[in-house]
Amino acid sequence: MYYHYQNLKKDQKETNKITDFRFWLGQNPCLECEICIPPSVDILSLQLNLNYYGDTAIGGHIIIWPFSLYWNIEWRPLYNFLNKITRRKGREYSNGRCIGFSLNKQSLSLSLWEDPMESGGRDPWWWRKYIFFDDFFLGKAKCSTEVLEEKDTVVPMPEKSYEAHAKLMMYTWKRPRWFTKQLKRVQIDVPEGIPHEGKGENSWDCGEDRTFGMTTGECSSIAQGVGDLVGSVLRDRVRYGGWSDWNYKR
Repeated sequence: MYYHYQNLKKDQKETNKITDFRFWLGQNPCLECEICIPPSVDILSLQLNLNYYGDTAIGGHIIIWPFSLYWNIEWRPLYNFLNKITRRKGREYSNGRCIGFSLNKQSLSLSLWEDPMESGGRDPWWWRKYIFFDDFFLGKAKCSTEVLEEKDTVVPMPEKSYEAHAKLMMYTWKRPRWFTKQLKRVQIDVPEGIPHEGKGENSWDCGEDRTFGMTTGECSSIAQGVGDLVGSVLRDRVRYGGWSDWNYKR
């Protein structure tokens, strides 16, 4: 009987987990289980997955905070059988289906026949339904924006300054049954783009990349927003490297 064990807490050095391990039992069929304490997000969740990914025929999870159990069974004959049941009409292959519910601090999600890989306007509403507690009790928030200041400016970088256009914006969120929330942000557009190295995770983000704009977090002035953009690009230069230091040179 095939058996394999992996200690994720040790291998991934997860300091916020009390325990996190998985094991595999058998080969055809193969049972995979993972036990994690505490779970990452949900407080209470129960889900059954059919043809969810790869060769997984059936699986799911049970989360009752602080305990969580994830499991799946890989077995090609069962996968092929469920493919006929779970695929969309007119399709040869299935994206899988999910049945269950998940509860966290912000929302309750219900899945009665969810397609985890695809959604369309003609899908029945009951396939997937979210209930956001803020919207349910306080009413849906409506966001409006107002331009407080707008000007042409420059973004000073070590190698040179880049021409930019900046707006100081006031964002306002209103709910029918709650107080109004306001937040100032700066929106900056840099037509030339400010160079830095790409992340290098895919073929399309290797080599030099450029930042052509940014909407900041909370900001009280255009000057502060320009400073936030400079800091953001310099952090990317240090993080992704590609030059002798953070100073870009052609």
